[in-house]
Amino acid sequence: MVEIKTPGEIDAIGAAGQVVARVLAAARAIATPGTRPAELDEAAHDQLIAAALTAAGLTPEVPGLPAGVEAVRRRAAGGAARGGAGSDAAQITSWVEAHFTATTVGGQAVYDLTAPNAGS
Repeated sequence: MVEIKTPGEIDAIGAAGQVVARVLAAARAIATPGTRPAELDEAAHDQLIAAALTAAGLTPEVPGLPAGVEAVRRRAAGGAARGGAGSDAAQITSWVEAHFTATTVGGQAVYDLTAPNAGS
């Protein structure tokens, strides 16, 4: 069976490919002998968070957005030193949990960042 993709699906595949390319480029940029796997994970995480926030239209100017978002954006753009992701991630996680509804997919909580809770 041949499955034909719609133009929207093709656009989504292209966008996902661009995110993957940024993740791989970020990892490659810091991958040197002695780089810890956790540092590569952090670089990938920063790129994924930045892409998700951008796709959802969330910028540092959005009222109530945690300060950690800007730190992640700077790291993803290569504009800040690595480190401290634990507190940034905790801030972002708390904010997302407070402003968006979780849906469980494959045993994981997933949040639609384009649909904030009423009053958020």
